[in-house]
Amino acid sequence: MVEKEIDIENLKAISNGDQAFFVEILKLYLERTSQDLEELQKAFNQKDYGTIQFIAHRMRSAAVPLGIKNLLIHLKKMELDLKGGKINYVDEDIARILDLARKALMEVSEELNSTSVQDELKLE
Repeated sequence: MVEKEIDIENLKAISNGDQAFFVEILKLYLERTSQDLEELQKAFNQKDYGTIQFIAHRMRSAAVPLGIKNLLIHLKKMELDLKGGKINYVDEDIARILDLARKALMEVSEELNSTSVQDELKLE
C-alpha cells in the first residue's frame, strides 16, 4: 500500500461534516499550491532566497489543514535554513518539496474527482 501525502481524515475532522467547506479547502489548496510551485521554481531559478522563504511559509500554511506532514517538515526546514542564511541544501530541499507537493496535488485532485465528493456536489 502506498502511503498518502495528504491526511484526508484530518480535513474531514476539521470540516465537521460540512462538505462544501471540505471541497472548498481542497480546491483552494489545488489552486494556491499550483501557483506557489510555479513561483517557487521561478524564485529558485533566480536564486531569490527571500521569495523562496516567503513561498515556503505560505505553502506551510496551506498544507496544515490537509495534514501533509512530510511536506510540512521540508518546508519548515527550508524556511528556517534560509532565515538563518543557510543556502547549502536549497537545491535538494526544492527538489524534495516539488516532489512532495506534486504528489499532494495529485491526491487532492483525485479526492476532488472521487465519486463521494462528486455525489455530494450534485446534491448542492
